Formats: sequence, C-alpha cells, structure tokens
Amino acid sequence: MIALAVVAVLDALIDQGLISGDMRLPKAVAAFDGLEPTNTVVAIAVVLVLVGLWLTIAALKPAKFTHTATSGNKSVWISRTALEGSVRDAAGHTRGVSSVGEVSARKSKITVSINTTADTQTVAKAVEAEVVERLRGLSDVKVVVRTRKDSA
Repeated sequence: MIALAVVAVLDALIDQGLISGDMRLPKAVAAFDGLEPTNTVVAIAVVLVLVGLWLTIAALKPAKFTHTATSGNKSVWISRTALEGSVRDAAGHTRGVSSVGEVSARKSKITVSINTTADTQTVAKAVEAEVVERLRGLSDVKVVVRTRKDSA
C-alpha cells in the first residue's frame, strides 16, 4: 500500500509537470486489463479475507485483565500482581497459617489457598478478615479462602 501511494504521488508530480519521467500507473493498469480471475487468485483472496477478519476480531477483542481500579479512588489503579502479592503477604502473616499456596486475583473474586495445622474453618475466617482488612480501599471483591490441613 505504501509503495502504491509513493508511485501514485510520483505519477501525480509527473502529470503536473513538476518532475520529468514516465508515468507508471497507466502502464500497470493496462497490463492487468482483460485478465480473468483464476482458481489460485480466488483461493488467495479468500485466505486474505479470512486473515483480515481474524485481525479485525483480534483488534476488537477486550484486553486482558492486568489492572483494576481501586475501590477508594477510581482514578488509581493497582496491578493484578501487586494485588496478589498483598493478599499473599496478609494471608502469610495470619496466625495459624503454615504456608500460602496459590493466590489468584480475578475481576470478581480473589482466591487464596493456605495450609494450616489448626482448625481450618477458624483459620479460613481469620485469613479472610485479614485479607479484607489489607485490601480496604484497594479492592472490594469477594475473597475465597481454600484451606488444607497439614499433618502435625
């Protein structure tokens, strides 16, 4: 497309008499005049249309969730990684948690997996309260705590 634009500008300058030379576009149009499409040309055109359709869909597809607006100030954003790190830290500092497993922050909920040697329900409630307190002003999404009992 760029090359065609350059040739068109050069031909326009030649046509106006600003530069000298032979015009290229009339010769190119005459060379293609009278040609009929072959099966190969039709196949290539179909492939190009499909590629163009795929690129259009890819361009219009919503972006991946990487940041979220904080609940306190909608003009301040926090990354998903920072949110997960804060949750991991809060869960790790809760009494009764022996280790923190996977932490996952999504648009609508935060999931944290913990291991404990104490009562799982009590520790899960404590972790949920600690995470909610840590995220106050940052996020008000639902917190889900998954627990696993460690052998003592």
